[in-house]
Amino acid sequence: MLLSLLLATAHAGSCDFVGPAEVRSWEAPAVVVLGERFGETVDLKRAKVVIDTLARTAPVRVALERVHRRYQPILDRHGRGSANDSDLPYLMKWDDEQVWPWKAYAPLVTLGRSGFAVIAVGDDLGQTATGPLALPPGYLDLWRPAMGGHPVPLGMEARFAASMAAYERSLAERALLGWKETGFLVVVTGRGHVEGGMGVGWQVEQLTDVPVHALVLKAGDDPPCHRGDQLWK
Repeated sequence: MLLSLLLATAHAGSCDFVGPAEVRSWEAPAVVVLGERFGETVDLKRAKVVIDTLARTAPVRVALERVHRRYQPILDRHGRGSANDSDLPYLMKWDDEQVWPWKAYAPLVTLGRSGFAVIAVGDDLGQTATGPLALPPGYLDLWRPAMGGHPVPLGMEARFAASMAAYERSLAERALLGWKETGFLVVVTGRGHVEGGMGVGWQVEQLTDVPVHALVLKAGDDPPCHRGDQLWK
């Protein structure tokens, strides 16, 4: 979330725009990474449009950052029909652990009852990589402009970037775990983990050879727009 706030004041660039017609042109197998503004109902509705559009042509597996991985067994129970939609907020302690409204996320979290595989990929921040960790070129520069008035020691900048990259790498790994590279894998994550052509999408590209489409769900008139971004029309 901190990265999202930092990116909000970074320099703008040029963007491409994507709508339902472009989504329909994507072929499976592929990974689609969607960057939301946490809790923004309009962004989550756009995510549902993308998922429904893709599902018309191939099976879709949905990985959600906002659902912590410890709740995967509950999502599995729900998908099997042994837990109702109305049970999920209580079983996942939503009101205790989330600051974003359940109503906004319910259409995605409950997709298991509609035949989708729903995967909980969220985890705690502040992680460190368990092995070699690659950072996208220019990763530090993407958010550094936002810190212009608040100098940060270089070592702290590097540690912050490494921590965020490790978190994004873990999201990518959990989303891909068990996927057979058939149909579409859709990862819904914070937009700060997508903007600038970096983040989760970039990490996914290091782990698979299938095409990766990264889309920021905010509207095109909501700056900034980073070079290489694809924005919803």
